[in-house]
Amino acid sequence: MLTVLKIPIEITERLMNSICSVLIFLIMVIVTADVLMRYIFTSPLSWSYDMIGMYLMPGLFFLIMSKAYISGSHVNVDVISARFPRRLHDFSEILIASIGTLAFALIAIAGAERGWDGFLADEVLAGSIPWPTWPAPLLVALGSSLIAARFLLSGIAHAQALALGSPVDSALTVAATHAKEGFE
Repeated sequence: MLTVLKIPIEITERLMNSICSVLIFLIMVIVTADVLMRYIFTSPLSWSYDMIGMYLMPGLFFLIMSKAYISGSHVNVDVISARFPRRLHDFSEILIASIGTLAFALIAIAGAERGWDGFLADEVLAGSIPWPTWPAPLLVALGSSLIAARFLLSGIAHAQALALGSPVDSALTVAATHAKEGFE
């Protein structure tokens, strides 16, 4: 059952990872062009700050959260949890996954509602370019939904391991080797 849930999450994470690669490339190109235009031609790109701040950075931040979580790249206090007995470690992971699922599900719902309301109201920024405001909350909703699903899957995997007394399938949880690899 967990594999059935894992496959669409992993496919979506790979897609979001590719999108984030494009977003970071766009940020680099736009910032470079803006600097060149500003200092060589004294004519900066008037739209770069809004484009990066409203769309590219929120997309980059929220769309990669799930992939970062499963790869063990988020801040983690594994100094303590690495010393827990396996059952206590599973229980703490279930607790963390439950809190994460709830928190990010609520963020996703709020982002989706805010984005949808902005779309229906045709909200735009006041300025020289009327940028629509609704895409950013929808990016928040998409990224938060994905990490909520990932937390849920991790929690289920740890609950199953706790109930069966078996080790957790590392493909379904945070990279177990992260703590052994050290600081990157």
